[in-house]
Order: sequence, then structure tokens, then C-alpha cells
Amino acid sequence: MLWFFRQFWRALVAVGTWLGLFFLAKDVYELPEALKAWGPLMPDRETALAIFSGLLVLWIAWIDVRPFVQKYLAGRSPIEIEPNIYCESKRFMEAGNGTGQQPALWENIFYLVVRNRAHPTIRNVSVHLHTIEDIERCPIKDGHSFSADIRHGDSVFFRMGRVISSEMSSFPRPPGDRVTSQEMFAYFHNVAMGVLAFEPSNSPVKFSSGAWTFPVVVTADDLPSKSVGISVDLTKQKVAATVCKAVTTVMGNIHGGR
Repeated sequence: MLWFFRQFWRALVAVGTWLGLFFLAKDVYELPEALKAWGPLMPDRETALAIFSGLLVLWIAWIDVRPFVQKYLAGRSPIEIEPNIYCESKRFMEAGNGTGQQPALWENIFYLVVRNRAHPTIRNVSVHLHTIEDIERCPIKDGHSFSADIRHGDSVFFRMGRVISSEMSSFPRPPGDRVTSQEMFAYFHNVAMGVLAFEPSNSPVKFSSGAWTFPVVVTADDLPSKSVGISVDLTKQKVAATVCKAVTTVMGNIHGGR
């Protein structure tokens, strides 16, 4: 019997209180005479029954609705993804070029910005870019780490990848890493032919020509993950990258650009 009371004690208390309101002694209704200051707070039996019955109905309704509310709250995440992709454009230079002459190519690097605006600290945040062959972890801007703790109000930039083209996609920055003459020749050849390629940060696969959309998942410790899509338009020399609705697989076409 003990398990019965442990399991249904709330229901037993509610039913007992509801039945007790039907059998209030007459002395209880005379109590306001003795305690006049509390008189306005003492409802009659009909009012008390109406209030209690209404609360009981709300409680029963909450029992039915509660699983859906809990599921909805569990799906919400304090991880916030900036709707705009951050981009840096750097002069693309050949190693050993000591003449000071910079080739007319630009390295456009794209970053996903992850913010924390609703949690004290989000632990171990990382970004995963889904490609055709693998799931790539994106490095943090200006660093070699792939995860970070984001304090309330802070943001972290995760490098998605780059596109080499003849035009800047953002404001110019100082030159980045230099490449060999063979690599520079290949890039010049492809760009001149109008063949641009999106190069994920940690993947040997290049996605050339057209428009591509990649699934991206942001994860953190003890929190639901958040999924978005990253769209890269390679149809123009001034490459555009945007955040879009989540997709389940890479969408686009692949060509051998190099």
C-alpha cells in the first residue's frame, strides 16, 4: 500500500481537499465574525468550490501538456549563430616573391560566428562542417584549437573555408600564407577560366563552380546541438557566403577545378 500513496499522493490530497469543501462545518463560516480583519479573504463554499475545481481542471490539463512543453524547452539552445558570415580578404602571394609585387588574386576566408547571449558560459563549443567525404571540425580564427568556452556576451569565429578569386569579398587584410609557384600557377589558370573552388578548412576536397550548400552543426557540452546550412555562391568572382536553413546533405555539383 505504501507504494500506492507514494505514487498518487498528489491526487489523493487534491480529491480529499475537494471533498472536504462540501462538508465545511458551520463554525468555519462563522470564523470571519471572530476574525473581522480576515473577513474579505474568506470566500463562501460555492466560491471556494469553483476556485478549487478550476485549479483542478488546470492541473489535469497541465499533466497532458507538460510533455510537449518539456520537449519544446529541451530543443531550445542558448547557442546563437550570427545570420551573416564574416569574411576576410587577403592578398594571395607566392613564396619567395621578394619583389614586393603582389599577384592580383585574393584569398577570401569565411567564418561562422557563434554567440552566447543567454547562458553564463557555454562549454566546449565546436563547429562541424559536413562535406561529401567526411565531417570536418572547423578551427577557431587565428588559432589552432577546434573548440572554445564562450562566456555570456562573447563570440567565437570558426573558419569554414576559403575561396581564391580575382576580387575581394570583404575589406582587405594583410597577406596570409604564401604558396609555391606551381600552386600559384594553378590558381591563376583556374581563376582565369572562371573556375572558382570552395576549400573547407580541413578537407582535401574542393567544391568547384555553381552554388553549394553545406550542413553545419554546432555542438557544446550538456546542450542540444544547433544545425544550419552554409551556402557558397561561386558563380561570380566576388564570392558570397550566407547562413541558410539547415540541410541534411551537401547540395550542388563538383568539378575538377585543379
